[in-house]
Amino acid sequence: MLKYVVLSVLLLVSLAKLSIKLRTVMLKKSIVFYIFVFLSALGYGQDAVFSQYYAAPVKFNPAFTGLTQMPLINLNYRNQWPGFQKAYVTYNVGYSQFFEKKHSGVGLYVQADNAGNGLYVTNEVKGLYAYQLEPTKDIFLKLGIEAGVMSNHVGWEKLLFPDDIDPKTGGSGQPVEVIDPSSKTYLDIGAGVLLYNKHFYVGYAMSHLNTPNNQLLDVSQNLYEGLPIRFNVQLGGQVSLSPNTGVSEKFYISPNIGWFKQSDFSQLDLDVFAGFGRFFAGLGYRHAQSNRDAVKVSAGLSEGIFKIGYSYDYTLSALTNASAGSHEISLIFNFDQSENAKRKRRNAKYRDCFGLFR
Repeated sequence: MLKYVVLSVLLLVSLAKLSIKLRTVMLKKSIVFYIFVFLSALGYGQDAVFSQYYAAPVKFNPAFTGLTQMPLINLNYRNQWPGFQKAYVTYNVGYSQFFEKKHSGVGLYVQADNAGNGLYVTNEVKGLYAYQLEPTKDIFLKLGIEAGVMSNHVGWEKLLFPDDIDPKTGGSGQPVEVIDPSSKTYLDIGAGVLLYNKHFYVGYAMSHLNTPNNQLLDVSQNLYEGLPIRFNVQLGGQVSLSPNTGVSEKFYISPNIGWFKQSDFSQLDLDVFAGFGRFFAGLGYRHAQSNRDAVKVSAGLSEGIFKIGYSYDYTLSALTNASAGSHEISLIFNFDQSENAKRKRRNAKYRDCFGLFR
């Protein structure tokens, strides 16, 4: 009788261990599934957005390529919600230049977007081209295109699954498991148009025109139609507060409106900037979907070819206390402002409203 009791107990223990193992395996598979559901959601979410869009305008509309006849180089850094330990950190480096005889602007930008401190990283390299027309006197039309490659990478080494944990010590008892593939590279294409004169501008752009497939694994492949197109509209102007106009303007007010939509997500930005001498400052408001998102405050100064800016986004949503806002720094090298370029230009003046963007 005792023998049967012992055998029954051993059988129950074995079944319990098997059940635990099966639950662990199923849990791991479920976690992997939900991770990719989450990553798919990221793919449908909005692209990285700079509050200082004027310091990287080609990122949102390739028709802005070539705002200066000499090289214009921008460096941008954004740390969004640092209260969540590097939740979203974005870096951007860009170059553009206008060639008057060819009526063309060319450019290039490189961007790295790091989400979750390396958990999900998106890199992109794009070439830019814009052609300028003058339909009527002092009214310009620019048509721009961008093309390049993007890549996504998942940092599997930063994930810890239940069966990786030692039940006695609580530490990781197994090597970190890596699931292939961990990255994917794909072609990405965009286009835009920009109409402007010396007082106002209006632009429209579309990114991800080829709706590339950016999924790492074929999860819900039949339901996935590719990276959604991002639609972007920009409106703005420049009101001079100086008696003269053109490149020598020192005092101005620049109101700007930006709206974009990607899949089910939309965002509206309302901003007003003031330039006075070497200094500029701005105040803005961002409304995301149906929610208040942030109030934006920015300031900066220029000296010679250098222009530096800083902005802070104060979060208005329920994340106010935890997010710690967002910080952004931009640095622009505008070689149109070099003494040599000014001599060659012979005091020629810009016939546009893009003082804020240079």
